[in-house]
Amino acid sequence: MNIITIKTEGLAHLSYLVSSRQEAAIVDPRRDIGDYLRISREKGLRIRYILETHRNEDLVSGAKELAESTGAEVYHGSQLDFKYGSALVDEQALPLGDLIVRAIHTPGHTFESFSFVVEEGKGPVAVFTGDTLFVGEVGRTDLAGPEHRQELSLSLYRSIHERLLPLGDSVMILPAHGSGSVCGHAIAERELSTIGLEKRDNPLLSLGQEEFLRYKMNEEMERAPYFQNMERHNLDGPPSIGSMADLRALTPSDVARLQDDGAMVLDTRYPQEFSAAHIPGAVNILRDGVAPYAGFVIPLDVRIVLVGQDAISIMQAALHLRRIGYDDIQGYLLNSMESWIKQGRPLASMGSLTPRGLKARMDAGEGLQLVDVREEYEAASGIIPGARIMSLESFSQAVRGIDRQMPTVYYCGSGYRSAIAASIMISRGYDESWVLLGGLGAWKGAGFELREPERS
Repeated sequence: MNIITIKTEGLAHLSYLVSSRQEAAIVDPRRDIGDYLRISREKGLRIRYILETHRNEDLVSGAKELAESTGAEVYHGSQLDFKYGSALVDEQALPLGDLIVRAIHTPGHTFESFSFVVEEGKGPVAVFTGDTLFVGEVGRTDLAGPEHRQELSLSLYRSIHERLLPLGDSVMILPAHGSGSVCGHAIAERELSTIGLEKRDNPLLSLGQEEFLRYKMNEEMERAPYFQNMERHNLDGPPSIGSMADLRALTPSDVARLQDDGAMVLDTRYPQEFSAAHIPGAVNILRDGVAPYAGFVIPLDVRIVLVGQDAISIMQAALHLRRIGYDDIQGYLLNSMESWIKQGRPLASMGSLTPRGLKARMDAGEGLQLVDVREEYEAASGIIPGARIMSLESFSQAVRGIDRQMPTVYYCGSGYRSAIAASIMISRGYDESWVLLGGLGAWKGAGFELREPERS
């Protein structure tokens, strides 16, 4: 038996290739399927099955395209009307070389969630748990709506305690996400675990049923607007990423025309570069932040023009966008900002402050609005005095109450999320929008005060 993990950085998504005697199964494939094809080709494997633990909400599935490329059979739960693949039944056994992959229904995160137990020799050795059980965390139960939350929370508790934990302490767990995923805010950074380690270390597994239900019913997690697109794509089968045209290089005139016609300019350079000079109306999301944050702040139906540091970073940003279903990418600005500047076209800038500069203004009594764009659980450890908490995930819907005329300083942990927030506000005409360089980390590094957030 051999198991290979394929990571999708930014989304903290984990997919897997499990093989035995030249037969392979892919678990929860992402949209760009090249790595699965390359690995199977290099190792001389025939991909026999494509197994989906559930209909993913945070990224586009590659199951349909991978099946079309390999002839493999897709399997997923029968509780949803998937337009492709075959429905699983509980305890269904799928032979794979010398292994048996046994599908067990583990509802809770979603109604159709399945886990896949890998059995070798005398019993189970590993289980692909999807979004049911993570390292140090369990799946969220809110995505089906408040009317189903209690039912799913109870199902999750039973799935973990009645289906997964009895597999045995030595069984490896292989979840669909690692630390940083929007599917669980307390997922441990450690990626390797077993049932026994989770029983020992995962705080949610020590809760009784009633305590567990209370915790899950009160759990607050952001739901990105783009999730609804993922749910539709992954039920019907998304368009093939391989059929999409290459990105085209755009002249400054092309970009201006597209922008006048409603396209969004997404600038993926570092905030410091964006601050100095950018195309008026552009939004700044650092390339490595496109995957985790773009889906919260970019409208679902917008056409996108990319600006980046170089061709490689632009192509990577485009791939990150397509992994979460943003396919209408019109192209990229040729030679990045150099061509725009050389034509003498309009430029905008974004203000920034060092921690010492901000502290001096606060001490001088200058009228400033401070906005902390971290999530509530992050802000619980302390905020800059006087700051208002407005998480980036809810930012686009929660900007009321910000005074357009008053200078507003946005901050997060390191400065990247605050640049997104400030750039959005500048694009909306809030010119007095600033970022705190280095974020809260730099503020604390300078030795300045933090306060507990006010409880509402």
